[in-house]
Amino acid sequence: MVVKDIKTNPHVALTVGGIDTGGGAGVVVDLRTFFAYGVFGTLCVSAITAQNTFEITGIQSVDEAFLMQQIDTVTKDFKVKALKSGMLANASLIQALEYGLKSGPLAGIPFICDPVLVASNGTPLCGDGSRDAYISLLPHITLLTPNIGEAQILSGIEINSISDMKIAAKSLVSLGAHSVLIKGGHLKGESSTDIFFDGSEFVVFDAPRVKTENTHGTGCTLSAAITALVAKGVNLTEAISQAKHYVHNALIGAKEWNLGVGHGPLDHWQST
Repeated sequence: MVVKDIKTNPHVALTVGGIDTGGGAGVVVDLRTFFAYGVFGTLCVSAITAQNTFEITGIQSVDEAFLMQQIDTVTKDFKVKALKSGMLANASLIQALEYGLKSGPLAGIPFICDPVLVASNGTPLCGDGSRDAYISLLPHITLLTPNIGEAQILSGIEINSISDMKIAAKSLVSLGAHSVLIKGGHLKGESSTDIFFDGSEFVVFDAPRVKTENTHGTGCTLSAAITALVAKGVNLTEAISQAKHYVHNALIGAKEWNLGVGHGPLDHWQST
């Protein structure tokens, strides 16, 4: 149960990303996660997918002017303490977000970027030119949270080990990101190991691997949990630690679920 401090207004977080019609990922999951942390969630939609647990049959993106209209409308009314992005669909939308962060209404707000480039089933979720657009966005990113595949695309470094993850993290910071958390869930092993690099030192986050097919939305949930905690004033390293614990429990909670025939969602009804 979320315990709300009734003496103050709740902290506000913003998510920019896509709608998953299956309810397992994207801004829907971000809002669930914000709620679990007692943070009020606002959202700006970059794309709508036709999606379930085993396939994506269509993607319809908004244009960059409408994305900026959403961002302008939200931020002129709400005091956003932290924001995250997920699926941005194409280079034009990434560039629009860069404008908002560089000199627009999002300037100065802590920004957690989950660079959603490819779905877990291999479906591309970003158009041509997206890698270059993300590279340009890096200097405005407080924390970049790629998985192994996304880190390989962005850094150009093949990743097969923890050592490779550290090399890629260094490369991404050298390209401009303030800090990087590379998620190691796609590597084999008994543990799920993530590597955090802030430009000066590495921190390793380990959790026992949960044997389950219900893993859809794991990356969204992790980045949303980090965003919620940062909005509440928690420092980045502690926010990552707490968020990873929340995701671990959400995987355990949904371990026996049978929602859909593909990779099912997580259990977000977890104590934070």
